[in-house]
Amino acid sequence: MKKIFLLSLLLIANVSYASSDVQKLKAECLGGDNFSCTKLIPKSEAKCSGGDSSSCMLLAALYSQGLGVTQSSQKSRKYIDRACSKGYAFACATLGLVYEHGDGVRQSYQKARTYYEKGCSVGSHDSAKACNFLASLYANGNGVRQSYQKAKKYHGKACDLGNEFGCTGYALLNKAGY
Repeated sequence: MKKIFLLSLLLIANVSYASSDVQKLKAECLGGDNFSCTKLIPKSEAKCSGGDSSSCMLLAALYSQGLGVTQSSQKSRKYIDRACSKGYAFACATLGLVYEHGDGVRQSYQKARTYYEKGCSVGSHDSAKACNFLASLYANGNGVRQSYQKAKKYHGKACDLGNEFGCTGYALLNKAGY
């Protein structure tokens, strides 16, 4: 499950490089060519340092899977955190999941909530995931005082962002009288 999830980061990281040479490296890396991954890393590091959050997510995926680099969950989280700090909601939601489930870190609902709140506040389509995860914390009372009203609020925000799961969660809580 963890490897499938983290590999999905690699596929989701839509790195928008201008160079067709870099696009080719990315495609070869995704195809399993470790040498191409190794050549892709410095270019991605430069773009990540320059503020490109999708490059940060690509690096996170490479480190989580050990593609072209020594596998390092710590470095992977560092790059996900960097993308989150640049306002990439998907990265914030990912970090929230890492802390909620204790995936390679000490489990912390408080840190999960912080990352979910940050991701949810971005207001992009990707924010809906963070809003739904935050709603689940409140619905289940994980690290927060259980509040179906707050769960409904965050599902509603996810719904407003076009997320069907958020709409369903909102409707169910509304039907239950919250």
